[in-house]
Amino acid sequence: FISMTPSFHWPLRVFVSLLLFSASSIRLYAEENVDRHQGFGGLHPSVSPDGRTVALSYQGSIAVRGEEEKLSIITSGASWDTEPVWSPDGGTIFYFSGSLLKAVDVNSRKEVALPKGVTGHERLFPHPDGTRIFGYLGQGYPLQAAWYDLATGKLALLPDFTPEPKKPAWAQLSPDDKSVLFARGHNLF
Repeated sequence: FISMTPSFHWPLRVFVSLLLFSASSIRLYAEENVDRHQGFGGLHPSVSPDGRTVALSYQGSIAVRGEEEKLSIITSGASWDTEPVWSPDGGTIFYFSGSLLKAVDVNSRKEVALPKGVTGHERLFPHPDGTRIFGYLGQGYPLQAAWYDLATGKLALLPDFTPEPKKPAWAQLSPDDKSVLFARGHNLF
């Protein structure tokens, strides 16, 4: 226990005064010199194919916002909705509700039925032709790098991909659908 003697007080008072002065000076500078757009807690932003609308995870739901529009929530439910990604035609948003893959029609805001339930996590990558979606998916666990066929619900595992005890941390699909770059630990494959 430290005794609060007068000799201990003055350095503490000087430190606190400097800290408060610095913080208020920084805040004043920011208020005068920075555009006042403030963050609001949206996660996992995904830009629509036409570049005019953003989908994001907001307070457990998927929300969209266009250029001159207010934020509009398009999903609801008990599960946490995350990782939205647009279909190539911009009409559907795929996302995870909890760990279940789901889809919502952007215009009607109604859920789009998928042929088979599939679980997954992390980022999704729709194929440019709109017939399938890539991600860490499975019909239970363990999840694997796989394509999900949107017409049949079948999973096609990534060829030459050997799952290891440590799951890949993330993956990125090339625009031509010929390569997948993924990280495991601190290594890229």
